[in-house]
Amino acid sequence: MDYGASETFVVEPHGIEHIPENKRYGRVTKLFNVWFASNLHLSTWTIGTLGITLGLNVIGAITAILAGTALGAIAVGVNTAMGPKLGMPQLAQSRASFGYRGNYVPAILAWLGFLGWFTVNNILGALAMKEALHVPYLITMLIMSIGTILMALYGHNLIHGFERIMTYVGGIVFLVVTIVVFTHPSSNGSLHHHNSVLIWLAEFTIMFSYAVGFSPYAADYGRYLPAKTRVRGPLFATALGLFVSIGWVSCIGAVTAARFIHSEPITLIGDTMGGFAVIAYIALALGSISSNVLNIYSASLSALTFDLPLKRWSAALLIGGLSIILSLIFSNEGSATNFIENFLDFLVYWVTPWFAIQSVEFFVNSRRRGLQYGAVDFYNPNGPMSGVKWKGLGSFILGVLVSIPFMASALYTGPIGHMLDGADISYFVSFVVAGGVYWIVTTGERRVMAADMVKPEISS
Repeated sequence: MDYGASETFVVEPHGIEHIPENKRYGRVTKLFNVWFASNLHLSTWTIGTLGITLGLNVIGAITAILAGTALGAIAVGVNTAMGPKLGMPQLAQSRASFGYRGNYVPAILAWLGFLGWFTVNNILGALAMKEALHVPYLITMLIMSIGTILMALYGHNLIHGFERIMTYVGGIVFLVVTIVVFTHPSSNGSLHHHNSVLIWLAEFTIMFSYAVGFSPYAADYGRYLPAKTRVRGPLFATALGLFVSIGWVSCIGAVTAARFIHSEPITLIGDTMGGFAVIAYIALALGSISSNVLNIYSASLSALTFDLPLKRWSAALLIGGLSIILSLIFSNEGSATNFIENFLDFLVYWVTPWFAIQSVEFFVNSRRRGLQYGAVDFYNPNGPMSGVKWKGLGSFILGVLVSIPFMASALYTGPIGHMLDGADISYFVSFVVAGGVYWIVTTGERRVMAADMVKPEISS
């Protein structure tokens, strides 16, 4: 069955298989829409308030937000650029580094991450919709869940179409929100916050971990682009979309938290927006759908990557159903906010070492030794990627283990994390260690391939 740009309301026939060149289409600008629209929601607003909660003043919070977001957005852009070149989803690509079975580890971790973020966004979006419509939480949660699930079932083209519309709708609404926030008189002038390097670093960590957490999604939305697409196009479009949306909404969150006495984001919006509150709530709820359709879609692809015996659409139904259950369990704003803080720690601890290994494999190994594998090799459990590639998985595990003393989270704080008063730099450590070790242990492979001068093309 043909599946092209015009098939918006046709269920996507593809799962995680390689997209051949004659089936490719689209422009890199659509990637900006995906990453911009999918972050105009309450979770992004909430993480912006955390810097003020930690003790930073507005300037300190904003600089930490922008710096952390920029670094994370660039990382996601790098991953997106892998999509057009390989024509396959993000998690399937790392079979080259971890092996077919070894890649179950990052694929399962990613699946859990998608499930967690769907739950967080669904709760906060349903709460926003509840405030706008004055109906019970259960009703708004089910409406949002079902709508998101249905869109994910259709897949790639409908997702891109929805994100394009939401780019304009969300952009206009948040422009109005921004004007109202900065013209509304403050009711919080008695608070005197101060900046410190360690508190700033803590907020930087939160923002970086939030942004970089999109890396396991990235190539999923660029794999239909033509293979001739240059790396810088997807990288820049993705990074810009993430940076503008996350930076913008999080900075609004920081400003509102600093200027108004209530700490809960839902209350902050009501205090700030006045007569525009209903419009803001609806926009934030739609933004949650924009984000969650990515969570369900990418979760279904990651489930296929660790060989869950389901079709893409049924894997999407599974994660949607589980999220509805979790959305009932964590059905208040306070528990959702706490879940966000803890979940960010969980995400960054595995994403950064995985990303480091992916980057070495794609940008160093494949360039120096040629494309060692054909597309069929990525899907053959008994082929050249069979079993576990211990150079990749071992580097990943070592990167995580070495970073443990540097961790600082609600669940665990290592000795160096204590010395830094809760500032978490473990993600830097795991990135350097995992990437560096993998680069060293695969050097011999690169030299052998370079000597053989073998550069087979990706087959379809």
